[in-house]
Amino acid sequence: SGGLDSSLVCAIAARHQKTPIQTFAIGMDSDPIDLRYAREAADYIGSDHHEFHMTITEVIEALPNLIRILETYDITTIRAS
Repeated sequence: SGGLDSSLVCAIAARHQKTPIQTFAIGMDSDPIDLRYAREAADYIGSDHHEFHMTITEVIEALPNLIRILETYDITTIRAS
């Protein structure tokens, strides 16, 4: 995500590996601030970074199935998933 916790965990993991670790980030296709920070952290630690972009339409279309799979309407759980 490019947040402090995930960046720190990745930096520690990268330090203990002989080859670059794999990092992943997912974000919206418009104003992807999380992706920018994730890419910045990945560049700094030298990871093999992968990004996935999604549209608001894709998010809305996925919600019913996501809620069915998670079996909850809890917003925090849904956002994290």
